[in-house]
Amino acid sequence: MSQLVNATRQYNSTTANGAVTHSTSLSACLDLFFIAGAARNIDENAIITMFERAKAENPSIAYKILFWARDAREGAGEKRFFQVIMKHVMKYYSAEFDQIAIYTPMYGYWKDVFVIEEPNENNLNWLMHQLEESDNANLLAKWFPRKGKWFSSMHKYLKLTPKEFRKKLVAMTQVVETQMCKKEWDLIKYESVPSVAMNRYRQAFIRNNEARYMQYIADVHSGEKKINASVLFPHQLYQAINKGESDTAVEAQWNNLPDYMADSTERILPVCDVSGSMMGLPMDVSVSLGIYISERNRGIFKDAFITFSSNPEMNYLKGTLSQKMRQLSNAEWGMSTNLQATFDLILKSAVRESLPESEMPTKLLIISDMEFDHAADDRTSLDVI
Repeated sequence: MSQLVNATRQYNSTTANGAVTHSTSLSACLDLFFIAGAARNIDENAIITMFERAKAENPSIAYKILFWARDAREGAGEKRFFQVIMKHVMKYYSAEFDQIAIYTPMYGYWKDVFVIEEPNENNLNWLMHQLEESDNANLLAKWFPRKGKWFSSMHKYLKLTPKEFRKKLVAMTQVVETQMCKKEWDLIKYESVPSVAMNRYRQAFIRNNEARYMQYIADVHSGEKKINASVLFPHQLYQAINKGESDTAVEAQWNNLPDYMADSTERILPVCDVSGSMMGLPMDVSVSLGIYISERNRGIFKDAFITFSSNPEMNYLKGTLSQKMRQLSNAEWGMSTNLQATFDLILKSAVRESLPESEMPTKLLIISDMEFDHAADDRTSLDVI
């Protein structure tokens, strides 16, 4: 067979709908970055193979991608992807592992350490010093296993009995869960409660400490106090609203989500898929992310969105967070998504009103489960090209 034919076919692949695409970007690091945030159903061996290729291409970038993938605040927040690769690095690149392992709780949480590593002299000594000196020793104590190999190794290393070590961990675990178990509701410092815990225990705070908690929420809305929201996703707060939780409490966290669009100069128009295939979590993500983007837009497309469905519509969000969520999720939608109709809606409106380029979006951000209708007629991919 011709070498030219082989060369052109080597990296060919197809999409789910049969269109020609590429199987790789020809950069192993870029390929690793591409799958890092969507690797939950990818086989462990495939993840390791992609990491090895990226590491061979550029070790520094490969490790940066690994920790970006785990970063719960400014990365993908992926536990499994990170843990699979770190176990592999520990087994085959122990010297490199020793250099990077100390960053694990910084980008993830202490539990990662106990999932990834095996107890040994080095990490037991490191953990002993962390329990004594670390600023977040209470979180280490919270996540330290109360039984099993780590617990057994550590209490022996500290020359403590199992009972003595458990008492030490309990005494150090000054976290909100401990105060809740002791019913010390009036001692909880709400400003210090981590974002996930605040979202998880919101109803418990209202049920057991309503006056004090709601005053705290009022202070957050007035700007007098802060509330943590750095590691939450918009859809988690959308789900809280759908469960009937306090609108004002949820909105306080929503307003304090990190603003990743603060420095953007783009005119972004979110296109939210609300079609029949989006029921459940996909709909939660689409609606909440659409609201997040439209709210934080600057300029002419602030609060604007398009519904991505059989008959797309352009609209503006109004009201409270819960009102905006109902407005978008109850928007007109059909059982399919017509990409061509979305483009037609924008372009025909622009032509009809003779809009200048400055009034047009620079980016359309389509939030979808990717089950699109065809965006043209019945021609093949080759015909379209």
